[in-house]
Amino acid sequence: MHSLRLLATPRILAGLGAIVFAAALIAGASGAFFSDTESSSGNTFSAGEVDLTIDGLTHLYNGDPGNAPDFTQEGFTFGLSDLKPLDNGSVTYNLTNGSNEAYLCAAVVETGNNDNGVNDPESDAGDTTDGAGNGELGQFLSFRFGSTTGMLDGSWQSLGVIGGNAATSSGIGYCFGTYVGGVCTNSASSTVNIAQTDSLSADVQFYAVQTRNNPNFTCASLPPANGGTTTPPVATTTVGALLGSYTAPTGEQCNVTVDDTGGNPALDTITEGISAASAGQTVCVAAGTYNEDVAVNKDITLAGAGSGTTNIVGQTAGESGAVVITANGATVQGFNITDAAGGIAALRISGARSGILVDSNTLNAVSGGNSLLMDGGQSNHTISNNVINGVAGQPIAYVNGLASVAVASTNVDFTQNTFGGAGSLALGQEAGGSSITLNKFSAVTSFTDVEDWEGGNVYTQNNFNDAGLNLQHSENGNTGDNGITSAENNWWGDTDASDGDVNPNVDVDFDPEAAVAFAEN
Repeated sequence: MHSLRLLATPRILAGLGAIVFAAALIAGASGAFFSDTESSSGNTFSAGEVDLTIDGLTHLYNGDPGNAPDFTQEGFTFGLSDLKPLDNGSVTYNLTNGSNEAYLCAAVVETGNNDNGVNDPESDAGDTTDGAGNGELGQFLSFRFGSTTGMLDGSWQSLGVIGGNAATSSGIGYCFGTYVGGVCTNSASSTVNIAQTDSLSADVQFYAVQTRNNPNFTCASLPPANGGTTTPPVATTTVGALLGSYTAPTGEQCNVTVDDTGGNPALDTITEGISAASAGQTVCVAAGTYNEDVAVNKDITLAGAGSGTTNIVGQTAGESGAVVITANGATVQGFNITDAAGGIAALRISGARSGILVDSNTLNAVSGGNSLLMDGGQSNHTISNNVINGVAGQPIAYVNGLASVAVASTNVDFTQNTFGGAGSLALGQEAGGSSITLNKFSAVTSFTDVEDWEGGNVYTQNNFNDAGLNLQHSENGNTGDNGITSAENNWWGDTDASDGDVNPNVDVDFDPEAAVAFAEN
């Protein structure tokens, strides 16, 4: 049995107290001239504060709820017991900032990692020690903060900004394995036996520091959280897709396996595999070329062997798409998807959907369509680690919302993608409240890289490599003024976004700018 116990504590950088001033204004000092003295007394200057508190938490398990690890909670301390490899989920903390707007950081610090006896599988895997401090469970646990991942070394990760006198929910994901493109994977190794029966305890710590007059602060610049055993690594930010990081599920991770080599004629098409699967299951697709239109109409994980080896080629022109997702919570990963000639999209999310993951794919438009297209009414999607190739005259990726179809979309996040090929527009973003981070925009476009239609979107740490207009913030006639778009810390192809990279400048906060391009995958 593996167990994990964590205690949450807020850490605050706050200024308190008062300074009293008395000022004298003196005109003339010689008896030969008229003179007067006035005083302005009793002026006070009070320092502001950042007042961070935790007032609740919830746990969400991402696997089979009926087979989840045991979860216990005492105050803001929680425990997870009977953990299995690939168990993953999140704990969401309700945080309140009682005063000024602040940057919010989080860290996980190991406080105990114990062997609780050495059984035969542990011994066979090489475990020779027992007792307090000798556990191995910490070697196999990863944590996720937003779109970034961290370990148990006390290094601080960014959770964004929390407003003054505001509340927010910040989730910290846990994975008995390794996060790849936001997916918990890489633990199906016999060496994980070395962690059987072990237990681990840790602190989850939060840190808040004012944003005003503090534009260059980063969480990564903080020293390790209390108890941290290592110096936080120097952050190396890389942008764009890294398709080689994808690891396909295998063995017991696959509930249904599709193979077009003829071993099982009843399951030699992806459509047959989806039909055979139940909601919540994983359909694994072996390497090969599958000439079919694929409808993902169940809450399943559809997983190819990798975008370099598993190809889906659409067959029908028109409004469907080579792959069409019509189920909430579905995942499509590890494919090279090519639209049919005259088709509308390589991958389309059809209807109002939520909770979809599109990860580690190559998406190719052929003619007349998008590589990625979403109808209005989308929410809480993650588009990560994809190469998205467009064709001339068409948007490469487009998320419809109020501006186009009068149906709002929200929280459609794009992270670690590469936009390439050609197109009239790299990304049309009509979903508000979305995060667009760590992307590489290298498409040759005649208009712009990104058109942003809604408020609350954050663009940060992207490389905009194209000459000309990179970000267009457009007002939506259905909602009026959308406010300011946050677009700090991006590379705009040069060091001056005000020279035509951003339009209109007054509606986009692009300062500070990245001084050099981010390293690219």
